[in-house]
Amino acid sequence: MAKNLQELLDEKGDTVRMLRDSQLGTYIYPVVPAEFSNWRREQKAWRNAAVLYDQSHHMVNFFVKG
Repeated sequence: MAKNLQELLDEKGDTVRMLRDSQLGTYIYPVVPAEFSNWRREQKAWRNAAVLYDQSHHMVNFFVKG
Protein backbone atom coordinates (compact mmCIF):
# COMPACT_ATOMS: atom_id res chain seq x y z
CA MET A 1 0.00 0.00 0.00
CA ALA A 2 1.28 3.45 -0.93
CA LYS A 3 2.42 5.73 1.89
CA ASN A 4 1.96 8.99 -0.01
CA LEU A 5 0.53 10.41 -3.21
CA GLN A 6 3.72 10.06 -5.24
CA GLU A 7 4.04 6.37 -4.38
CA LEU A 8 0.40 5.83 -5.35
CA LEU A 9 0.90 7.56 -8.72
CA ASP A 10 4.08 5.57 -9.36
CA GLU A 11 2.33 2.32 -8.42
CA LYS A 12 -0.74 2.87 -10.64
CA GLY A 13 1.03 4.37 -13.64
CA ASP A 14 -2.07 5.77 -15.38
CA THR A 15 -3.46 8.54 -13.19
CA VAL A 16 -6.56 9.16 -15.31
CA ARG A 17 -7.58 5.49 -15.29
CA MET A 18 -6.91 5.30 -11.55
CA LEU A 19 -9.28 8.22 -10.87
CA ARG A 20 -11.96 7.02 -13.30
CA ASP A 21 -11.96 3.49 -11.90
CA SER A 22 -11.99 4.64 -8.29
CA GLN A 23 -14.66 2.99 -6.16
CA LEU A 24 -14.68 5.81 -3.62
CA GLY A 25 -17.82 7.91 -3.47
CA THR A 26 -17.98 11.63 -2.83
CA TYR A 27 -16.57 12.72 0.48
CA ILE A 28 -19.18 14.59 2.46
CA TYR A 29 -17.51 17.04 4.81
CA PRO A 30 -19.65 16.80 7.97
CA VAL A 31 -19.56 20.47 9.01
CA VAL A 32 -20.29 22.17 5.67
CA PRO A 33 -23.67 21.71 3.93
CA ALA A 34 -23.51 20.38 0.38
CA GLU A 35 -23.41 23.02 -2.36
CA PHE A 36 -25.09 20.83 -4.95
CA SER A 37 -27.17 17.68 -5.16
CA ASN A 38 -26.37 16.09 -8.50
CA TRP A 39 -25.84 17.07 -12.12
CA ARG A 40 -29.44 16.53 -13.24
CA ARG A 41 -30.89 18.67 -10.46
CA GLU A 42 -28.34 21.40 -11.12
CA GLN A 43 -29.26 21.49 -14.82
CA LYS A 44 -32.98 21.53 -14.05
CA ALA A 45 -32.49 24.37 -11.58
CA TRP A 46 -30.80 26.50 -14.23
CA ARG A 47 -33.82 25.99 -16.49
CA ASN A 48 -36.64 26.32 -13.95
CA ALA A 49 -35.33 28.88 -11.48
CA ALA A 50 -34.17 32.47 -11.43
CA VAL A 51 -31.06 33.94 -9.90
CA LEU A 52 -30.78 37.61 -9.07
CA TYR A 53 -27.13 38.55 -9.04
CA ASP A 54 -25.98 41.80 -7.49
CA GLN A 55 -24.96 43.71 -10.59
CA SER A 56 -25.82 47.13 -9.24
CA HIS A 57 -22.38 48.41 -10.14
CA HIS A 58 -23.47 48.65 -13.80
CA MET A 59 -27.23 47.97 -13.83
CA VAL A 60 -28.55 50.90 -11.81
CA ASN A 61 -31.99 50.88 -13.54
CA PHE A 62 -32.91 47.22 -12.98
CA PHE A 63 -36.53 46.72 -11.89
CA VAL A 64 -38.25 43.42 -11.03
CA LYS A 65 -42.03 43.18 -10.98
CA GLY A 66 -44.39 40.32 -10.31
